[in-house]
Amino acid sequence: MSAGTHNADGTWTLTGAQLTGLTLTPPADYSGTLNLTVTAHADVNGTDAAISANVAVTVLPVADIPNLVVLPVVGLEDQPIALNITAGLAAPVAGETLSVTIAGLPAGATLSTGTHNADGTWTLTSAQLTGVTLTPAADYHGTLNLTVTAHCRHQRHRRIDQRQRRRHRPARGGYPQPGGPARRRAGGPAHRPDHHRRHRHARGG
Repeated sequence: MSAGTHNADGTWTLTGAQLTGLTLTPPADYSGTLNLTVTAHADVNGTDAAISANVAVTVLPVADIPNLVVLPVVGLEDQPIALNITAGLAAPVAGETLSVTIAGLPAGATLSTGTHNADGTWTLTSAQLTGVTLTPAADYHGTLNLTVTAHCRHQRHRRIDQRQRRRHRPARGGYPQPGGPARRRAGGPAHRPDHHRRHRHARGG
């Protein structure tokens, strides 16, 4: 309770003035119905009169910020590279779903699973995170800076909480600096890896 005296037997005692603006804060992650008994007492000249009423307080579930762990990985150019992403619901309740959005993939880079969105991001379910790999564009080597966002949605109340992490994924095959000299393949035109970094924050719909 936001006001009053918490008694040893678990009840709360309040004055009439303390009822104004009174709030109840349920335990963390609690949802359900609290059945309270409210008793009003009047004391005059040593006599006591009381009346009681029952009140039900319904606490609706909302989405909690999900857990998200990402680790940097290294792989070879022109080869699928396994991503190390772990996401989960912080306090799972009925109606909650988890999805993950990955942003920052340059043109030509693809994931082994998920939905490729019109804005260039990828959306995956929690199940699709297992074994997901990234394949960079042909002949690409350098560092990709990805932004990974975990979304928790509660279907009933349409509240979304999210947690975001950035991760770096270098592809081996040389680490030329941005603006450095172009590399030329035998018999082919000069080739410069694309080092442009794109950070895009995608929110679940």
